[in-house]
Amino acid sequence: MSQPVSTLAALLEQENALLRAHQPHQVAALLPAKEAAIAALGRAGADAATARRLLALATENRALLTQALDIQKHILAMVARATQTAMARNAPYGSPAQTARRKPPPVALSARC
Repeated sequence: MSQPVSTLAALLEQENALLRAHQPHQVAALLPAKEAAIAALGRAGADAATARRLLALATENRALLTQALDIQKHILAMVARATQTAMARNAPYGSPAQTARRKPPPVALSARC
């Protein structure tokens, strides 16, 4: 197996393990090395057996990335619902006509882990 192929395979295996362990920051740190490995593979090429192995790893990688994105969407939706509930509980006093004209306070969310 050529060096670009083994490098990319190792990176995909490492990334898949990190995705299974829910380590998004460590996954993001692999991106530059992964891009370089893909570029090197494009220059070197691969035989059919190696291409099948990389395809299997990439397919698993895509499924794990999709799952991670779905989890993040779910978490953000929960935060948004909790924020709306908290804002409703802290509604200002006054007549409905007066409170309807007031703009809700700004809300900021952070996706940092």
